[in-house]
This record gives sequence, structure tokens and C-alpha cells, in this order.
Amino acid sequence: RIRSDLTFPQVPIIAMTASAIDGEKERCLDAGMDDYLTKPMKIGTLSVMVRKWLLDTSKLSVGEVLDTSVIRELTKLDEPGMNTIFGELAQLYIEMTPGRVLNLRAESLAGNFDKVRSIAHQLKSSSGNIGALTLSSACQELEDLDASRWKTEAPDLITKIEYEVERANYAIRAMNKDSKIGRVA
Repeated sequence: RIRSDLTFPQVPIIAMTASAIDGEKERCLDAGMDDYLTKPMKIGTLSVMVRKWLLDTSKLSVGEVLDTSVIRELTKLDEPGMNTIFGELAQLYIEMTPGRVLNLRAESLAGNFDKVRSIAHQLKSSSGNIGALTLSSACQELEDLDASRWKTEAPDLITKIEYEVERANYAIRAMNKDSKIGRVA
């Protein structure tokens, strides 16, 4: 009903539920929610979620999200007449990362910590390769968590990773609009 009320045209709707059952997030998203949080929730998780959905991209500069020295190094590898190396990496990143982030959350909820570490490792590497160093660092933190800190720290780190992925994808698309970095969709 909120979506049909024109006084709230762009309000993000985030489900908050006590249920962490498999498929619950999908049910919430299918019902029209934009995102999903489970209780009990930490203030850090809520803070990252709010920033994720209320990210003011008009004030976001590429240099805040992507280390431009990494991008400059990649451009040194470019060959005339070919897509840029950064453009190719960025395209793959935008295509692959959303699925990895969904798997990261799902595997965490399922308690598959070895899989979470593996996905975090992949995200750490691919994010570092495109210069998303804050994101890469958050993935490293998640990968390094020991069992005693998993339940208390992993949910907030995963939410931070989700937020930083949104920022990285925005920055990549902004670079594509501002210059010729390759074939980024």
C-alpha cells in the first residue's frame, strides 16, 4: 500500500523481523520491501542500512570510494584500440558482486562460516583490484573473524560490505559516465 500512495514515492522500505528462517528475506523482497533486517539488531547494523538506502550520491566523489592510484596503475596496462583493463574489471565486478553479496548473507544466516570466509576472500580480492580499498578491508575483517566473535561482529561487517558494494558500484558507474573507462553497464 505504501508504494501506491504517491505521497511516499521513493521511501525505502526495510523489513524488520525476528525470523531468520531460510527464504524469509526473499518473501519480504517479493512483498515489495527494499531490504531486510533481523532482530535482535545492533545500532551499527541499522546505521549502515540507513546509510545504504539514504546514500546521497550527489555528494559522493569517486575518489572517496575508489583509490585512483590503483586505477592509474591499471590504465598503464591498456593497449590502444582495446577496452580498458579497468573497464573490463569493473564490468565483471558489477556483474558478479551482487550475487556474491547475496550468497555472503545467505551463507552467514545458514551458519556456513567456511563459505562466508571464502566469499569474503573473493570479494576482498576483486574489490582491491578495482581500488575499493575500504570494502576490501571490511572483507578482510570478516575473513579473519574467529568463532568467538562471529555472532557478535559478522552481521555488522556483512551489512557494511553490502553498503560499500553499493558505493563502489555507484562510483564505477559515475566514472563510466564521466570518462571512457570501457564498457561498464
